[in-house]
Amino acid sequence: MEKILIIHSGSYRVNKESGKFELGELAKLRLLAAAKLYKKQVVNKIVLTGGNVFGKGYPTVTSLSTPFLIRRGVLKKDLIVDGRAKDTVGEIELSLPKILKTGRVAVLSDAEHLKRVKILYKNRGVKAEFLAAENILERSSSPGFLLKVREAFLRRWLIFDRKGYFLNKLALFLRN
Repeated sequence: MEKILIIHSGSYRVNKESGKFELGELAKLRLLAAAKLYKKQVVNKIVLTGGNVFGKGYPTVTSLSTPFLIRRGVLKKDLIVDGRAKDTVGEIELSLPKILKTGRVAVLSDAEHLKRVKILYKNRGVKAEFLAAENILERSSSPGFLLKVREAFLRRWLIFDRKGYFLNKLALFLRN
């Protein structure tokens, strides 16, 4: 039975010098960890999530992540790309059918984000193996203060909104 790895995408930004879109550091960290697991044959398939987070006319996170992984030896046929989600809750909802089809699933993110991801999956009754990119790459990562505060707030919010739907709706409203 194959093992599937679901990566929570991370962000991207515009490079001020070139004007091109590039993956953020957390996205690269997650993708490098996924490539390492793939090369070691720990996983056979990689599910990429992450859509158009900045709105129409901007690339999806998956459109930047796919070539990044291919350049690192991941075969295109082993990538399952779903670029519709705009946030963590959306990524989880879209990954659920893939998880339910197989019992051998791992979910990858950075350590700080993974704390919230675990809660969201568990609140949906999904059992998976959770992997922190820092552990796979054997490097420490110190998330910025704002990221730590954001993730701590979002985890606390899940006490009231177990699946994150209200917060998800609020985030989409604020983006528009």
